[in-house]
Amino acid sequence: MKITKKLLESLNLGFKFPAQKTKWYEELDDLDCVEIEVFNEKQYKTLKQNALFHSLISCFWRSGCSSFASYDDLRRYYKRIAGLISFRYDSTLTKETKEMLWKAIKLLPLEQSQRVVLINMLKGRVEQELSWAEVSKKAATETIDHLLNDMELAGVPTSSEASKYEEVLKGIGDWYE
Repeated sequence: MKITKKLLESLNLGFKFPAQKTKWYEELDDLDCVEIEVFNEKQYKTLKQNALFHSLISCFWRSGCSSFASYDDLRRYYKRIAGLISFRYDSTLTKETKEMLWKAIKLLPLEQSQRVVLINMLKGRVEQELSWAEVSKKAATETIDHLLNDMELAGVPTSSEASKYEEVLKGIGDWYE
């Protein structure tokens, strides 16, 4: 929504700008237009949680302190903790096809982890990833606490990402507590 600075101030919405934005705002004339977005509490919570979660995950990954094979594995691990990963079974394979594939899997020289993936595919296991909009504040807070604890234990605060980590922590805000 585009409104003038004068109208925005007359609405007395009680918001504050971060320090780095105050100067440019004060330099605006009363009739200069500004863009504002209005969110309800759930939308605001979701945006803040999502931004915090992804900032922390990115920082953790870039630090090199994570033991996960990929960024996506790291991200999905913490989404699983938050209850945002669910599974269902949906197989369109016939019984005969499944039996034939099962015999083939037994003959293949596979590692156990590869065998598990193939068996789940054969069963029709489908993984569904939900958005942060679906998580409760309590689950999000617990997951972020877990993530922060893991980052501390892994050494992120003393890594090459230490300054970014501190910057993210400073920006957490009241919604998290």
